[in-house]
Amino acid sequence: MSTTIQPVFYTVQERPGFLDGLKNDVKRQAGKDHDILLECPVIYIHVWQSAEDAADNKWSIYIGESINLMERTREHYRKAAEPLTWQHRMITDKDEKGNPVVPVMYVFGHKHFSMSMTRDIENRLISYCLANPHANPQNGRGNPQRDYYGMEDTDDIFHMIWSRLRRENGELFPAESRITKSAIYKASPNHRLTPEQEEAKEKIKDRVADAVIHDKTGQLIFVEGEAGTGKTVLTSSTFYELLDSDAVRGRNLKCHLLVNHDEQLSVYKNMAARLGYKDDVVLNPTTFLNSHSVEDKATGRKMPDPQKKADVVFVDEAHLLWTQPKQSYSKKYSGRQLDDIMDRARVTVIMFDENQILRKEQFDDLKFMEKKRLLAKSQGPDPANPDPAQVRDNYILLKDQMRMNCGAGTMRWIDSLTQKLKVDRLKLDGKNRDEKGYEVVIFDDPASLHAAVKEKAKRAGSELSRLTATYDWKYKNREWAPPKQKYWRVKIGDWQLPWNEQHYWLDIYPGLNRREIRKKEALNWAEQEYSIDEVGSTFTIQGFDLAYAGVILGPSVRYDPDTDRIWFDEEKRAWDHMKGNRKLSDGTIVNVTDTISRHEMRVLLTRGTGGLYLYACDKELRKALKNAVEG
Repeated sequence: MSTTIQPVFYTVQERPGFLDGLKNDVKRQAGKDHDILLECPVIYIHVWQSAEDAADNKWSIYIGESINLMERTREHYRKAAEPLTWQHRMITDKDEKGNPVVPVMYVFGHKHFSMSMTRDIENRLISYCLANPHANPQNGRGNPQRDYYGMEDTDDIFHMIWSRLRRENGELFPAESRITKSAIYKASPNHRLTPEQEEAKEKIKDRVADAVIHDKTGQLIFVEGEAGTGKTVLTSSTFYELLDSDAVRGRNLKCHLLVNHDEQLSVYKNMAARLGYKDDVVLNPTTFLNSHSVEDKATGRKMPDPQKKADVVFVDEAHLLWTQPKQSYSKKYSGRQLDDIMDRARVTVIMFDENQILRKEQFDDLKFMEKKRLLAKSQGPDPANPDPAQVRDNYILLKDQMRMNCGAGTMRWIDSLTQKLKVDRLKLDGKNRDEKGYEVVIFDDPASLHAAVKEKAKRAGSELSRLTATYDWKYKNREWAPPKQKYWRVKIGDWQLPWNEQHYWLDIYPGLNRREIRKKEALNWAEQEYSIDEVGSTFTIQGFDLAYAGVILGPSVRYDPDTDRIWFDEEKRAWDHMKGNRKLSDGTIVNVTDTISRHEMRVLLTRGTGGLYLYACDKELRKALKNAVEG
């Protein structure tokens, strides 16, 4: 069941003395529904814009819930006498003309509100504001709620509240889809977790507590899951909950979150700043290692600094760590970043997905990470319990797919394409949708694919629809393209588009000032307006979601009708690091083309939350896909 009952809404400008007439004003505005605002649980929001906010096109905002609006409002104004509070800032901030700001308060009540529901809606409003570049949130973390009575009405009531707020201030409260599809929203610690994620979080906290209480070191918690299983959400929720816990604060534990991916690092740093944490809470691995090391004067090598040992270190996207020794790195460190991080932390928590290994230099990772997987399984409070149900080790496997809102048959179809290399039949309705409404369309040419993606990007709810492709066209990072073509590009017949970020660096960046550069670089590639006319790669889109994923399977992805199998043409691959032979550390020589190509295809085909649009350069593959989907 859901509800169509509208919330009761009240708004007031918080001018001096407004508190004296607040109760009567509520009665006047709300009429016969005033009791819902004055005697029941409510959501309230304070909004103001200081001169500093206005310079950045922002508004300061505080979101709260209460069962007594009058007393809570008086309490906030009493608190305004304390200099370091948000309430003090609200009444002392000046606007652009130097006058005191005039805050606005919005209040919402509803017949179905309970304390749990108002806390749940408060939490979601805080999450939205943390992810909104026009908001300067004064709250910290929210308070995610688990199951409660009436929960089935919460989404409908929230959408009504947000819709009303949009009418009041469309910039501060933009279309929901612009927030929910953003990378920073995904990194919010305020999301309600699934039962599987909740179990994983409690297990991580339990293992961290066990290590701290028993003074263990060298502990590795290994969290494994494919793309879309919620590793980023789990990381953010668990990490910030540990930071805020009494156990961490009481023991003054040192915690860090690391990621070796520039765009994801920017997202995490942005979230940490908005939550009020110091800049060094989120770091890239090299910065962390440099700041937690001392130099051995005799050898010049960097050794763990015992005075700076971290207590807990989370590593997201652990497949991006340097695990194959690099000459420049090995001169100072052991050569494997994960080992070096573990040497400098009591507990290391890593998020790993084997299918994200996309360079042949990473191939040693498979054996190296298997050793780490076994290490985690040998650690913990009770890893050797003979009863499998009672084993308490440090290994966690996430299985539930949450990114793609598709039916089980569509997921099996993608599994078959990327794992078995087989083009199975896919049952869709007359509008190319599966039983959950997930859309799959095979296109005859890249221009039609691009046009369809652009059309989706114009619509509310699917703005983050973008085009991606396998790495079958040349692109050299931080190098200019040949003069005759200006951009590194994806070219198919007469159709062409630049590879990712070419518009930014060549056409946009030269004309920006520092503030504009910071704003641009706070967003990931898919969130930039110019990216709708570019093509992203696995490395651009890795770790991020799209609404509709337009995917070009380049000329290296071939299909053999005789064997009914996809195969990969090594000669058509454009980057040497994704093809050919690789000599492993044990001397074994393996060809990496097939495995990396499978991984790449899987990354691209699992980006879209609402749909997958496909074009295959290979004529036979295109024919097989169309027959499978439309047959």
